[in-house]
Amino acid sequence: MSWDVLILNVAAEVESAVQLNDQSIKPLGTRPDVLRNIGQAFPNLDLSDPKWIVITEADYSIQASLVEDDVVQSILLNVHGSARSLDAIGHLCDVARWRAFDSATGEFIDFSSQHKDTGWQRARNYTEQTRHLLRKKQRTGRNKNWENHN
Repeated sequence: MSWDVLILNVAAEVESAVQLNDQSIKPLGTRPDVLRNIGQAFPNLDLSDPKWIVITEADYSIQASLVEDDVVQSILLNVHGSARSLDAIGHLCDVARWRAFDSATGEFIDFSSQHKDTGWQRARNYTEQTRHLLRKKQRTGRNKNWENHN
């Protein structure tokens, strides 16, 4: 399971999702401009599949599907791994002058805040709880019935 972060081009005065509208959201740029900005933030960017952006570090990875439209409106990042991924996302937003919207909290991420990892932590906790429940079911054999019905 991933933590999902939506990258948008939104003015700094927009403080919450309630304030978003057609006038407040601008395109990220053309596809080549967007790729250039991401490449500046992440020199080790993997673009071997033209439809996917992949950033892989030792303790986290970020994947995003990049639409093939001429103009890119937003990018949904699927984030896996450590909280260091927050620094990477913050760096991308600094380089490109974009904003990151946290799907777990429903708020824009304030990278200067000590609580910037709230959404990441919620997603991480949910993933750990799910893994724990699956392991527990495997130990008790409860999912054998599930396997017999499929």
